[in-house]
Amino acid sequence: MNKAVRQYITVVQNDISEAHRQHERYWASQRRRNVWISIYLAVVPTIVLFDTLIHLFK
Repeated sequence: MNKAVRQYITVVQNDISEAHRQHERYWASQRRRNVWISIYLAVVPTIVLFDTLIHLFK
């Protein structure tokens, strides 16, 4: 009985830590994607703005 309970607890702990690792991997990839989106949203309007200003002052 006691051994079975210990084994069950070990299995549950392993499942929890594996789920936690998968969650961490997911958020790491989301953060990477968010960084690229932020760079894109910062760079593209700047380029468009400068392009517009250059055309206005030609």
